[in-house]
Amino acid sequence: MYNIYVASLDSHGEKTSICVGLGRLLEEKGYNIGYMKPIGGHLVNTDGTFVDVDTKDAKEVFGLPNGYDDITPILLTERVLADILKGKKEDYGEKIKKSFEKIKEGKDILLIEGFEDIWTGLTIGLSSSTLAELTKSKILISVSYSTFVIGRILEYNTVIEQEKLIGVVISGVPQGKVDSVRDLEIPYLESKGVKMLGFLPKSEFLKATTSIELAQELGGAIICGKEYSNEPIHNFIVGAMSYENALKYFRRIGDKAVITGGDRAEIQLAALETPTKALVLTGNLYPGPAIMAKAEERGIPIIVVPDDTLTVVEKVENLMDTVRLKDERKIEEIKQLITDNIDLDKLYGEADIK
Repeated sequence: MYNIYVASLDSHGEKTSICVGLGRLLEEKGYNIGYMKPIGGHLVNTDGTFVDVDTKDAKEVFGLPNGYDDITPILLTERVLADILKGKKEDYGEKIKKSFEKIKEGKDILLIEGFEDIWTGLTIGLSSSTLAELTKSKILISVSYSTFVIGRILEYNTVIEQEKLIGVVISGVPQGKVDSVRDLEIPYLESKGVKMLGFLPKSEFLKATTSIELAQELGGAIICGKEYSNEPIHNFIVGAMSYENALKYFRRIGDKAVITGGDRAEIQLAALETPTKALVLTGNLYPGPAIMAKAEERGIPIIVVPDDTLTVVEKVENLMDTVRLKDERKIEEIKQLITDNIDLDKLYGEADIK
């Protein structure tokens, strides 16, 4: 059995994307894939139970029979953190080991996703290196691109035990920096002894959401335009201005969802007269017949949500920080990005995958 622990030097290292894309590619090679995220914390409500959002998506993508409690045995909530600070003792390592033994049954390869960055687990006494040891894994490191990414990678490379490292991937590389990363930065890092596997270009498509996902995350209902609810949404605008200003502003931004009060008919109309992919109405207030008819005519979903506008904006900001990979189009995108830009033969070799 081969175990790969996907960790990151920062909280936005595309760990879930790598796990899902790599897992699907390995499935296509005939391997039976398992997934585990020992520590979770970004929670969503699923049938009345709060579960880690990445765990929820991976369970669906890979069709995992395991329960959420085994896939992610520890949820690092504010209450758990408070208990730790008050001195409450719990053997989190033993809890993870028990779940690991269940998850690995019948699997050829287990993909294990780290939580946040490589240091966050130290809150409960479990660093990424310790978690990799508990799950008998080798480590694949992803690090988000930045101007000074080279220094961060070199620093990490001085402390990691090389025999435990599969290699490093630079993720979220802007299109304008791809040539520099591929032709200059990666060769330089390799010359310094870093096991570089490649990079992942930044993809706006992966960051996009849909009306269906919005409705699920916001606890809302799509009341019209359901047949268009899978269209990608790249931008969000809060409609809190006059009709004239809204119309000018909305015309400049496409592929957007407009968030506004359910009682702001003039803003709703401005949104429907411009390139809009969804209209999110807050306060559980329904639109009038004219707005409904216009939305149906334009093929624009309307989502009615119970929260106030400020709360909805906060939830949307959290959503946009997370790549959701339930959409098969996104899974195909990440598979292609991995195939085109990561040395899979080198990755498999360093992971001892035959």
